[in-house]
Amino acid sequence: MNFEWIGYLAGVLSTCVSIPQIVKIIRTRNVQDISLLSFSILFVQAGLWSIYGALNGIMPIMIFTGLNSFFSLIVVILKLVFGRDKK
Repeated sequence: MNFEWIGYLAGVLSTCVSIPQIVKIIRTRNVQDISLLSFSILFVQAGLWSIYGALNGIMPIMIFTGLNSFFSLIVVILKLVFGRDKK
């Protein structure tokens, strides 16, 4: 029995977690409570998982951790851009 659908479902759910945070940052331009270190680590961690998925041909890991890495990078960039305005 193929259970790959579980990986896709988990990937969709884990990717959707970042979207409300990104939308809130863009709307409010408030990044005071965002941890640059945490999202930087998340960016690297998800990127490494994506590479792992690619090297092992595990499509759900490759796709969704790549997206998670991208979304984490967006948060890091927004933190740097909007955090500069407050200083």
